[in-house]
Amino acid sequence: MKKITVSFITAFVFIINIAPSVSTTPKENAPKEGKVNVINSEYSFIYNFPEKPKLGTYVLKVNLFKNNEKVKDLTVLASYSMPSCSYHSSGKLAVMQLNKKNDYLIPMNFVMRGIWGVTLIFQRNGKNLHSTTFLIEI
Repeated sequence: MKKITVSFITAFVFIINIAPSVSTTPKENAPKEGKVNVINSEYSFIYNFPEKPKLGTYVLKVNLFKNNEKVKDLTVLASYSMPSCSYHSSGKLAVMQLNKKNDYLIPMNFVMRGIWGVTLIFQRNGKNLHSTTFLIEI
C-alpha cells in the first residue's frame, strides 16, 4: 500500500509540474484569422499566415486599419511559444517589420507539433493600446 501511495503522489506532483498553463484571450474573444479584429475605437487589424503553418518557418502578416484605411502608424510586437512547454525559451517579444505594402511581417519557426500561442501587442508612442493572444495548431 505504501508503494502505491508514493507512486500516486509522485505522479500527481509530476502532472502538476508539466500541466499546461495557458493564459490567453478567452476563445470566444480571441482574434480570428482573416477577419477584422478590433483594437480600439480607432484601429482594427487583420492577421493571417499566407501559407498554412506546419513544422518550419512561416511568416505571420498583420494589416492595420484606421477608419477602414490601411495604416502603418502603430508599432506591433509579436511573440510565440508553446503554452504546454512553459520552460521553452522562445516567446521573446519582437517588433514586426513593415514591407513596402505596409504589411507587418514576422517569421515564426515552429519546431514541434502541437498548440502554439501567438501574442500581439499594439503600441502607439511606446504605450500599449491593446494586446491579444490566439492559438494555432501545428
